Amino acid sequence: MQRRNRTVVIYSNNYMMCEALKHLCNTSENVKTYCICISDIQKLNAILFCSDVSCVVLDCKFREQAWFLYNLRLNYPTLPLIVMQEKFYFSDRVLATFLGFVCLREYDAALAASSYVSLVKINQHEAFSGYCLPGMMQRRTFEIFTASALRGLLNRLLNLRLAGLFSGRGSRMKIIEGLTQGLSAKDTGEYADVTYQVVYEHRQKIMKTLQIQNYTREFITSLTI
Repeated sequence: MQRRNRTVVIYSNNYMMCEALKHLCNTSENVKTYCICISDIQKLNAILFCSDVSCVVLDCKFREQAWFLYNLRLNYPTLPLIVMQEKFYFSDRVLATFLGFVCLREYDAALAASSYVSLVKINQHEAFSGYCLPGMMQRRTFEIFTASALRGLLNRLLNLRLAGLFSGRGSRMKIIEGLTQGLSAKDTGEYADVTYQVVYEHRQKIMKTLQIQNYTREFITSLTI
């Protein structure tokens, strides 16, 4: 039986990355993959409306596109999204869990897997599969949010996930809240009613748990959306 061809939309504002992702989408199986490359993410809805798209590959800072992707998910509840980044943060994973049908793939991992399976099938391949299931957004029956309300909801979900990691440590959650609001270690200590040395100690534990290596670049990125 002849296999059905695939149409994949690839978004990246980097031409070379688009070409690389097109290559990773190619496969030796008897399925023709048609790739549509775009450099303006706002064009995605128009393409999806006019074409029968199998999945979308996004080379972008995932958490920064939360509002756009939320609206995309409202219109296309089960469209598979494959998001490519050099590294994913805790906040990215919470957003993926909320949206559902999202696969997060680091560049190096996708490149290593390309010898075995096409990028657009990687979520179906047993060696590289991760959860690509309906998210919390589906379970909430597609509630309509404003941009600010969505951001507030996502950050509450993020805080709940963090509380699960640091259960029984109320001061640590206050420290996270203070640091992500830009407070100094001294001011954060006063807010959490601990010394600034305790703030530094907890910060190191948080960074170790979430595998954060660079405080300036990665801490707030991991803990806020």
